[in-house]
Amino acid sequence: MDGWTLLFLVLSFIAGFALCRVLIFISATSLSLNLLKATNLSCLHMFVKSYERIAYYNNLALNDYMKNEPGDRNVEVYKNNLDEETRLFKDRCIKALVNSSPPLFRKTVPFEDWPTAMLYLNQNRDFVLQLYKGKDV
Repeated sequence: MDGWTLLFLVLSFIAGFALCRVLIFISATSLSLNLLKATNLSCLHMFVKSYERIAYYNNLALNDYMKNEPGDRNVEVYKNNLDEETRLFKDRCIKALVNSSPPLFRKTVPFEDWPTAMLYLNQNRDFVLQLYKGKDV
């Protein structure tokens, strides 16, 4: 075996090893992005379910408050307080979800507030339904 053949074999081995590492990196990155997408959609789904329950209980509380006939001004203030609490809930949920993403993948999260998060969830509705198929969440 001459020197050129040995050099060719060594360089072929190094190129194959480097290509293998690059493919593993690309595969791991793709898997990480898919996992992050599934996690974000799952969290958004749970936030929506929580919001539905909060809205239901806020309506019950408002109806109970109105039965005591406190006056129109008091009912309006109470309703505004409930609305402000639900707005804060939505803002905190989305902010916590965005901030919990790793800094490397933070730019891949396609939402920063509740309306854009709901658009993102609606665009991926089929994925979420498949994820929770047969589960009562």
